[in-house]
Amino acid sequence: MEFIAFVKLRMKHPAASRPFKIPVGTVGAILICIPPTVLIFVVLALATPKVMAVSIAAVIIGLLLHPCIEHTKQKRWFNFSTNSDLPDIHNAYDQYSTVAGFHQ
Repeated sequence: MEFIAFVKLRMKHPAASRPFKIPVGTVGAILICIPPTVLIFVVLALATPKVMAVSIAAVIIGLLLHPCIEHTKQKRWFNFSTNSDLPDIHNAYDQYSTVAGFHQ
């Protein structure tokens, strides 16, 4: 699901500010996600039945929770922040590294 979100956000908000830039475009982003996805399926196929069942259950729960979150957004039961005044991740890291004595 993380890889799907990665590609979807690249397509929906290509100019959004991100902590890391991957300069390969949308097609490249899709191609980057293929090897780890295949590896996840290989590991899952080689896992014990108990691990496989727990992993599949976690995926199903995640897939079921997503529409629930969308429903809560529509009903406005919770306030999801989209404020542009949220702290800047880059500046917070730079301030920490300066205080801690780390310099790049």
